[in-house]
Amino acid sequence: MARPAICIENLHKTFLLRHRTAGTIKRAVLNAFLRNPVERREVLKGINLTIQRGETAAIVGRNGSGKSTLLALIARVYKPTSGHIQVNGTVAPLLELGAGFHPDLTGAENLELYGAILGLTSRQIRERAAQIVEFAFDTPDLAEKIDVPMRNYSDGMKMRLGFSVA
Repeated sequence: MARPAICIENLHKTFLLRHRTAGTIKRAVLNAFLRNPVERREVLKGINLTIQRGETAAIVGRNGSGKSTLLALIARVYKPTSGHIQVNGTVAPLLELGAGFHPDLTGAENLELYGAILGLTSRQIRERAAQIVEFAFDTPDLAEKIDVPMRNYSDGMKMRLGFSVA
């Protein structure tokens, strides 16, 4: 059996939150001599997850449940407190969809630029361009927008293009 694309075993992530409330000169002086209280916030506890190559997965949960933290750990933005994350392949984090897009360039030009930022060769970008445009702009009239400067795109169009490139 092939190695999974992502394998997470017993993952834990704890953040240390320091509470500093100066506000007054007196409090600032006291804070300098007293230990500031530290709160330990365990965001993820004992997460196990395996995603096979070619599978599609969704991470669903309430606000503050750790979804973004989990994705940041997979993308190696954070280090786990304990546990193991194995990623077989390249992770292209979309911390901000469309980061790297230039508003004065067309969608096609940004496609080339964004692909290069993600480490794709010119040949790979050309081979995938039609597929990317079809995914990002699902109707023929929207597909014509690929040759329009991105400053004229809606936020949704920018997000779809950014997602489809990655």
